Amino acid sequence: MRTRIVTSVFVACMAALLVACSPVRGGEEPSFSALSYKNLIPNESYSPTAAPLAPGTALDLSGDEPRAGAYFNYQSCTAAWSFTLADARSIAVTASHCGKPGDKVWAGTADGDFSYPAEPIGEVIYSDFYAEDSHDLDVAFIEITGSADFYVPGQVNNSVATSLAHLPPEVCKLGRVTDKTCGALSHDAEMAQLNSQDLQRDSLAARARVCSTNGDSGGPVYGQVEGKETIVGVVSGTTQRLEEGLTCETTQTEMELSFTLATDIQLLAKEVLGPMA
Repeated sequence: MRTRIVTSVFVACMAALLVACSPVRGGEEPSFSALSYKNLIPNESYSPTAAPLAPGTALDLSGDEPRAGAYFNYQSCTAAWSFTLADARSIAVTASHCGKPGDKVWAGTADGDFSYPAEPIGEVIYSDFYAEDSHDLDVAFIEITGSADFYVPGQVNNSVATSLAHLPPEVCKLGRVTDKTCGALSHDAEMAQLNSQDLQRDSLAARARVCSTNGDSGGPVYGQVEGKETIVGVVSGTTQRLEEGLTCETTQTEMELSFTLATDIQLLAKEVLGPMA
């Protein structure tokens, strides 16, 4: 979570955020079909006909309204991908712990600062951790209603897995803070506990030996599926914190990145949002 005093331009100041995974508890089974990809033999994907935000777009989310001279708390996150519904609404995908339903969303910047005044470009309309009938998936859907100059740290093919025989043996992630990092898959999807500030929730996610930090949450996780770069997940958390002053390029870390499966997100989107265009 970032905190600023609203002036003409916010001054950089960042509070620590740790999102961590712990081992699966014995005997626990997922409450959603998140392991179903193992039974879906064909590898299938789709590319949205209209995508208002590129994979990796920087986003700022908050339940507060920025006011001149007052403190403003907001969450720095990343968008995984976006698509259009059959009813013409534009939707972006990010992590559930980034925001609650009703939270406003602004376009993020490369340096993480928030310029005031600024108009929101959307609103969180569904966040699974805060849903009455949660599916234990760290994913939220944002309705995009405005436009802005969006910061995207790199380019990812906007092709999203809808079914997978298995996850790629190596994946990469794109985040607004640590850009592109890659590593080997370490665990298929399993239940773990995700901790984000005062939020503690069971979460169903796979893991890979990939470096990441605060602000990358919600970003796309992608790999080669039948020779094609395909988004297979959404950044959820890490098993270790990247210490202050260190970067993914300057440190050796044993952290694992957890990511929510794109296949489950696709099923959830159809359930809570309706058909896609």
